[in-house]
Amino acid sequence: MRCAEDTNTLLNLTERDRIFEFLAGLNANYDHIRVQILEKKRLPSLNEVFSTVRGEESRRTVMLDDQHTEGSAVKVIKEETNPDRNMRLDRIKTTGSEGLWCSFCRKPHHTRENCFKLHGRTQVLSRAKRQPQAHMISEGSENGEDDWIC
Repeated sequence: MRCAEDTNTLLNLTERDRIFEFLAGLNANYDHIRVQILEKKRLPSLNEVFSTVRGEESRRTVMLDDQHTEGSAVKVIKEETNPDRNMRLDRIKTTGSEGLWCSFCRKPHHTRENCFKLHGRTQVLSRAKRQPQAHMISEGSENGEDDWIC
């Protein structure tokens, strides 16, 4: 009967070590959760600790949304008084050409392949009409996995 007690004691010590290792590895953002867990009279199980941290992560995701705009199509443009200028800005926004640069004429919003000065307007426009286009919006990480950390 002594072996069963020793086995339980060893399992409890192993789980306790894993809990401390997990809590020590948390970011500084989770200091208050670490303190809450360690202040309890009885140390919770490893699953309870994981659940507590996961719950805090979910709460932060919902309540403290940082409004990440990396890779998003959010753009703020100051309104101009010239209506022709506004129409050009709208066209640029919808075509997604704000990051393009021509190495031939050294002007923005197009590349060397679509440069009117190099190829002529009619040739570039006729090429653009022949090529079918598809627009795609993606969300999340590139490999399809969630990028959260325990």
